[in-house]
Amino acid sequence: MTLRMPWSLSLAVAPLLLTGCAAFSPSLPKTELPSAGDAYLYGRFSMEAPKAALSFAGHQTMGFAFQCSSGQYVLVKFKVDAPLQLLKVSPASKCTFQELIYTDADGNIKSRKPAPAQLAKEIDFQPGKAHYLGDYFAASTTHVSGNMINRQWEIKRIRDDYEVTTEEMKKEYSAFDRVPTEKKLLGR
Repeated sequence: MTLRMPWSLSLAVAPLLLTGCAAFSPSLPKTELPSAGDAYLYGRFSMEAPKAALSFAGHQTMGFAFQCSSGQYVLVKFKVDAPLQLLKVSPASKCTFQELIYTDADGNIKSRKPAPAQLAKEIDFQPGKAHYLGDYFAASTTHVSGNMINRQWEIKRIRDDYEVTTEEMKKEYSAFDRVPTEKKLLGR
C-alpha cells in the first residue's frame, strides 16, 4: 500500500506557516517497568529521509496522531534510526487515529491531514497489555523548483509482522517479556 501526501510551500509565505513544534510522545526508556494498570502500544515506524545537519530533529518526518477518550493525545513519530517504539497510553481508553502530522527537520509542523479512511480506526487499549499497531515504512523527499519547496511524505509499505516485531520489542524492553500482547492493526 502506498499513500502519497504531497505538500508544497512558497518561500515567500514560509514564516507564516510555522505553527509550532510537534510534541511527539516519547518512546519508553528501555529500563521502564510495565504496570498492570497501564496500556501500551508498539510497532515499527520507520522513515527514510535526508539528514539535515543543522536541525534540531535531524530529518523531516511524519507522525500518527491519536485522540483518546481519556483526553490523552498520542503522537507517534516516524524515525530514521530507532523505528521500534513502545509508548504508554491511558488504560481502558478508546483512541482514534485522527490525523497525519508532517514536520520539517526542526520539528515544526508543516501540514496536518485527516487520517486516510483505510487507516482510521478506533482502538480500545486494555490495561496490562501491549498492543501491536503494525510496521510502517515511509519516505520523505524535498525538491526545490524556483521559489517553491516541494516536500512529499509517503507511506511506502504497511506490514503485519506481529511475531517478529513482538519478539524484538520484548528483547529490547526485557521487563515487558511477560506482558501479554495483542494485534490492533490499523487499516485491517
